[in-house]
Amino acid sequence: MYQRTLNDFEHGFESAMHHTNDDFEREAISHLKKSVKERRTQNL
Repeated sequence: MYQRTLNDFEHGFESAMHHTNDDFEREAISHLKKSVKERRTQNL
C-alpha cells in the first residue's frame, strides 16, 4: 500500500512538472521527487 502511494506521488509530480512554467514550482517539485525517491530506497 505504502509503495503504491509513493508511485502515485511520483506520477503526480511528473504531471505537475508538465503543467507549470514557474521556476520556483519546478524547483519545489524536483525537491519533493528527490525526497520520495530517498524514502523509497530506505524502505526497501
